[in-house]
Amino acid sequence: MSGPIWIDLINSPHVLFFRPVIRDLHRRGFETVVTARNFAQTIELCELLEVEAIAIGPDGGLTKKDKAAELARRTGRLIRFARRTRPDTVLTHSSYSQLCAARFLGLPSVTTMEYEHQPANHLSFRLANVVLVPEPLRRASLARQGARPSKLRFFAGLKEEVSLSGFAQDLEYRTRLGVSPAQVLVVVRPPADSALYHVENRLFPRILSRLLAHWPAVRTILLPRNHSQRQRYSDGPFAPMVAERVYDGPQLLAAADLVMSGGGCMNREAAILGTPTFSAFAGKMGCEDEYLAASGRMVLLSSEKDVDAVPLVQKTRAEAVRVSDAVMQDFVDKALLCLGLSS
Repeated sequence: MSGPIWIDLINSPHVLFFRPVIRDLHRRGFETVVTARNFAQTIELCELLEVEAIAIGPDGGLTKKDKAAELARRTGRLIRFARRTRPDTVLTHSSYSQLCAARFLGLPSVTTMEYEHQPANHLSFRLANVVLVPEPLRRASLARQGARPSKLRFFAGLKEEVSLSGFAQDLEYRTRLGVSPAQVLVVVRPPADSALYHVENRLFPRILSRLLAHWPAVRTILLPRNHSQRQRYSDGPFAPMVAERVYDGPQLLAAADLVMSGGGCMNREAAILGTPTFSAFAGKMGCEDEYLAASGRMVLLSSEKDVDAVPLVQKTRAEAVRVSDAVMQDFVDKALLCLGLSS
């Protein structure tokens, strides 16, 4: 292989997902080049987690018109970047601009994702040469979005098991956060209101109001997804909850007594780490969430009564949590095979 594998990080969870993948690729002797979009906490997490990435592109807009304009602008910048760095292949988590650039340049591409109801899958699935997704999505109807059987592949486990690969819990992390032994620590994540799949979430305000009523005995850390959410929550009664810095997400989730969220990767990561997890996601339920709920690792909230019934108590402390790297290695094995590479 004469050129590197090109990875593009377009959202905060992608930093966690690709960090162990990049390390494993390097261990196998492959070179990588990484770009990152200036969106949410993507750049800050790259710095915190020591992922070397070149920032390309502005924040995404909230309207479909803004998103289309950003896609065109960033695709052009990525094409120019690729012409300078000369990657041979593309490995991505549904970076639409990167996949557009790859198609324009004739680069082989593999994309992954974990939520089958994302409308923009129609774009990424059709642009990519191979779509590599978690095993629970075998039940999803992905062909109608462009992932016909000839380009669809599966890896064992969940996407978040790749993100958490090799995780070892720091049992002192909770103390360093300044949480007292008597407090209940709750981590809260708002709905992804800038996502194409977002629908109005009527339960999330009830979650915040209930947690505020128990402050500070219940120490809540609210993690906004973007700048507009940070401004909104910082200007109102929930300001004391708003996170003041970027955290090591997996360590925070493992240290928490419970996680309540409007849905997303952080919920699934918490469930895998064994932290009681409650999802108030208002959109179409994805196969990964259904899998975790069916196995008893995630509770799906559908009413205000459900929210009020969530026990705000400390979880039972056990030995430090560890996560195997088996799922990550299976993902890398299959990604390399799909790209025509071997280790």
